[in-house]
Amino acid sequence: MSLKRAVYALIADNASVYRRGSADSNGLDEDEALQFLHIVAAEMSLIYSAYVQHQRRLISDEVWDAYRRGAQGKLDGQVYKDIWTGLRHEYPVSFGKTIDQISTSTVDAT
Repeated sequence: MSLKRAVYALIADNASVYRRGSADSNGLDEDEALQFLHIVAAEMSLIYSAYVQHQRRLISDEVWDAYRRGAQGKLDGQVYKDIWTGLRHEYPVSFGKTIDQISTSTVDAT
């Protein structure tokens, strides 16, 4: 199973936690908060995988731009920004800088 399908399956299998956590993670109990953290971590791993593939020229700029727009949509919310802050140390500095740029800029939708 591809990473993208695995992440989507994880979200679908935990849809209630994902929806509630995305809206306001403070409303989650301790176990749900852990589930939500790992769902977001899986999403970030998917974005990182696309980042690496783009750096290695295995995916096109167009595909990477789609991932960037998706990441920006998530990082527009404080919940994702807070979780990213905790996960940041698990990734290379170059990816962290890219995520910072994505979360502070407007990604062109064209």
